[in-house]
Amino acid sequence: MLSSLFGKSAKPESSKTPESPAPDTRPTGSLFERMKQAVTRTRDGLQDKIDDILSLTQPIDTATLEQLETTLIAADIGATTAAEIIQQLRLQSVREQIHNGAELRKRLKAELMRVLESVQKPLPKVTTTPEVIFMV
Repeated sequence: MLSSLFGKSAKPESSKTPESPAPDTRPTGSLFERMKQAVTRTRDGLQDKIDDILSLTQPIDTATLEQLETTLIAADIGATTAAEIIQQLRLQSVREQIHNGAELRKRLKAELMRVLESVQKPLPKVTTTPEVIFMV
């Protein structure tokens, strides 16, 4: 009776035809390879979006910087970090008059490197076994 409530036929199990097994849709490769592919896709997607933003606008204005900030947040850089980077680019554009996309791209790269280098720390050496590295 329950099976008829949910739209299944009330046929006995013996009358069902055997179904072919579903194709294996699990990703192939090692965990490291799958992570590497995911990071590559993210990097390529971010680069394409930045290229689109910087190639569509000749003058660097507030709207361009807002689009760039949205793109950085969508790329999981984080709202606080993206806001900090964009604030630095705004200051530089006012002081040094960033005129085109190529110059903005160069300054964006420098800001990203500054942020990454400021949090770069070597892994502490573990003296006991097993050594476990937890990545989030």
